[in-house]
Amino acid sequence: MLALFTWVIWEVNLITYRFLDKTNAFFENPGKRILMQILYCTIATWLSYTLLYFIIFLIRGGIHAVFPVTNFLLFLGVATTIAWLINSLYIIQYLRASLAYKEAISTEELNKRLAALQQGQEQASLLSTQQPVEQQASVPSTSLLISSANTVFTVPFNRMAYWYSAEGLVVLVLADGKKMTTDFPSYASFISQLPDHLFFRLNRQFVAHISSITAVKDDNNRKLIVELKAGPQATRTESVVVSRYRSQEFKTWFVAKADREPD
Repeated sequence: MLALFTWVIWEVNLITYRFLDKTNAFFENPGKRILMQILYCTIATWLSYTLLYFIIFLIRGGIHAVFPVTNFLLFLGVATTIAWLINSLYIIQYLRASLAYKEAISTEELNKRLAALQQGQEQASLLSTQQPVEQQASVPSTSLLISSANTVFTVPFNRMAYWYSAEGLVVLVLADGKKMTTDFPSYASFISQLPDHLFFRLNRQFVAHISSITAVKDDNNRKLIVELKAGPQATRTESVVVSRYRSQEFKTWFVAKADREPD
């Protein structure tokens, strides 16, 4: 029975982790995430344990049997301990990722790969502006339907430079420097449709296409500063801070992308 309880607790906690990863990512506010994770997982563990215990109790003893309160509380303590151990392993995993920063690829090497990648992008004409965005053919695997001012446009991924959110608005900066204020309420409503190998969420405000990244710099406290530029003709550069909890993941993503053939 203990094995069954352990498996159920493990699965319930995993479901809770995935939910929190989407709604309260660790890199956004580590302290808040840890507290929420402990609270949510404890409550989820108690509820699932209580439900499972009562089901087993009814199957074994029936509705007229005396409920073993002491035994129930004892196993509840065991279940809570298991849940906290699982949470500790999960939190340590994130902390180890941040501590592995020293062994990660340097920003100098990152910028060398960036320069090589940009040359490949120029050859592939990723920033082509031959046609207006609204006239591009709709190809589900290479484009996104975007509503702007109650009009729907088809925008290829390789025409996007980066996204940013400000004052409740989600804005797309195109590869030619033009801006499109979208009707999206938040990143959550569409970010899953952006290819992971092309786009990376740098922080709460910015989501960047790899073609818009022009430089990466080290910042204090193991953070990174990522320079974004819409295209060769653009005059403005955005400096975006990537937290220390997100920097290692960004480097891993970038290296994996840089080793690919140009899309």
